[in-house]
Amino acid sequence: MLKINKHSETSVPSNELNRKSLGFPWLSLLFSAFVLLIFTSQLEMEIPFLSIISDLIYLPTHLKALLICLALIYLIDILRFQRCKKELQTHLNSINQRLKQTWKQKNKQQFRANTYSDHTNKLKSFINDKLIEYMDFDEKFIHFKGIASEVRHNGVISYDKINIALNKAIEQQRFLAIYEQESEQDGLHTIDGNNQQTEGLLYDYQSAKDAINYLWDLLDLSTAENMSLYIGNKLIEYEENYFQTQLNANQHTDTSLTIGYHPTFYPLQALLMSLQLFTESEETKHLLINGKINSELFNQPFNFENEQFLICTESTNELLGNPNHIVLLLENLIKNAQFFSNKIRHKQKSDRIVIKISSTKLEMDSDSEDDSELTNDAISFSIYNRGNNIADEELDQIFKLGYTTRRKKDVHGRGLGLYFAKEIVKGYQGTIKAININSKKISFKLVLGLASGESFIYYIQCQKLKERMTSCFLESENSIDNIQNQEEHTLSNNIKIEYDIPVQSVQIMNLTTEQIFSAEELASNNKSIQTWVDNRSVKNDLQLPEWEMSLNVFKKKQIFTFKALDITGVRFDVNIPSVIE
Repeated sequence: MLKINKHSETSVPSNELNRKSLGFPWLSLLFSAFVLLIFTSQLEMEIPFLSIISDLIYLPTHLKALLICLALIYLIDILRFQRCKKELQTHLNSINQRLKQTWKQKNKQQFRANTYSDHTNKLKSFINDKLIEYMDFDEKFIHFKGIASEVRHNGVISYDKINIALNKAIEQQRFLAIYEQESEQDGLHTIDGNNQQTEGLLYDYQSAKDAINYLWDLLDLSTAENMSLYIGNKLIEYEENYFQTQLNANQHTDTSLTIGYHPTFYPLQALLMSLQLFTESEETKHLLINGKINSELFNQPFNFENEQFLICTESTNELLGNPNHIVLLLENLIKNAQFFSNKIRHKQKSDRIVIKISSTKLEMDSDSEDDSELTNDAISFSIYNRGNNIADEELDQIFKLGYTTRRKKDVHGRGLGLYFAKEIVKGYQGTIKAININSKKISFKLVLGLASGESFIYYIQCQKLKERMTSCFLESENSIDNIQNQEEHTLSNNIKIEYDIPVQSVQIMNLTTEQIFSAEELASNNKSIQTWVDNRSVKNDLQLPEWEMSLNVFKKKQIFTFKALDITGVRFDVNIPSVIE
């Protein structure tokens, strides 16, 4: 609410206006009348006292004094008039200035009122649109759950028939694969193409079975009133079967044949199943097929890298429950990583979606007097992408139903993926959070050894400026903070060093972590060197690259290139309790 002060600086008091006037020259008028009266005394007029005044004034000395006084009075009135005129003009200018200021403030207040009114209308429109959008979203979500319920109810018979047919086909292909392996071991002539064809068919059948089971489990989750509670109840069922399996272990009986499923699975299995939607790698296919036969293969360390992913898993305990629930969790996180990785402005050849699986400790609530207890039975999933950071106020909002950071209407993002992920983790009584990763200022010591035996030492500092990683040379190891004082033309995304003599060795050390990379006996022909190093500034020890360097020959010159890499991005950390041994 705006308040207008009646006695503001722009108001003019009435007494001040009355005081500011030119005034009337009374003194000059009266003295002039007196002089005129004296001069009229020389006329022959009978006026009392004129003869006496005439005798006194018309003395020579008195007449001069009278004229001088008259001139002084006129001069005083003229000066007073000029001074009053100047003061009045100044006051008039002040009044005009105040009037202009008054009109200016009035126009400003009017503009502000119009602006606030416009903002109010826009805010009302925005709130109405959001309410309609959320109401429409809730109706669509409820409608989707209704359709999923109908599909699940009417598709039970079809699901059973497809599952039976796929199980028979998988058994036949497995028997054929075992027969071909035994024939090859016995020395019988076999064709490698048949083995590949059998393995390919086995993978296709297994993928089809995994897909139909995944679809069915997704329908179960979609029709559940409370997703986390549904998963929690399922875990209780799986836990009972798991302990029954442990009790029957001494009897050498496979309980999974009785209940129709395995109550536990390795995290790598869920990861490989989710990767089927994103990559056609033969390595992952082969491991998934053989792991279905021998599950211990999923408990081996696995490292994989292609143009899209960098995966590193460790040997871990098993997880309890349905692997498709973890597949849905990983699928949503990987899709989210893909989308935002493609939205960054400055891309790098080294950009990857980094996925790591490892054992960790999970802080659990305790009913004892202690505030908490640390358990060692948890599996950590870390999914990193090089997308833009998430605003701090949105880090907790992104897991809510219907909330999305995708602003464009033509983007398929309705705030379901991360909500499903949150509910799945909640059902496992685990934790999930998003962490912003930022590139930090790094300094390196670079040593280049030439074929002539000479060595050159360079100190390089790298820092992210204006959304890009920049590098510059430093005079010494101690001048770490000089990059802020460098001129813009001296900063570059990469640094090139040219020699006429071949470079035979390279050594680079991170002055912060003291990590050293070295390469000896480099060839003099074109050769590119690129490596991945462990960045200690990132939690969970994700294998993120800090730099990229290359060495090539052009017109008999050795060109060494060093480039600092940007690791700014977002990492999702998921911790899920594992099976109690």
